[in-house]
Amino acid sequence: MELDLKYRALLGKAGFMACNYGLADEAKQIFDALHSTAPDRVGPMIGQAMACAAAGDFTAAVKRLKDEVLKDNPDDNDAKAYLGLVYHLDGKNDEAKKVLQPLAENGNAFAEAIMQEIG
Repeated sequence: MELDLKYRALLGKAGFMACNYGLADEAKQIFDALHSTAPDRVGPMIGQAMACAAAGDFTAAVKRLKDEVLKDNPDDNDAKAYLGLVYHLDGKNDEAKKVLQPLAENGNAFAEAIMQEIG
């Protein structure tokens, strides 16, 4: 069953809110369900990685972003920005800057915001 795009977007937002509030299990359930209904979409895979990060498993988050998302979508700037965010959350700011700097220089607002937080 294909979910209407507005409902997919709403569920995605709920999943990211769950990540922000430390509800990693709930976020994982949401993103797993979204992924199962459309396995070709990148957003749920990014969400799954962020659920790993919310659970404190930064290694799994990086692995998922690199091996599952960016491997098949090497030009996906959202995935790159989230990879930079995961590195930053894990305290690996040098790695984060390597990923985020080119994005920020090209006007990616999300990457710019993370770069400002890094300092």
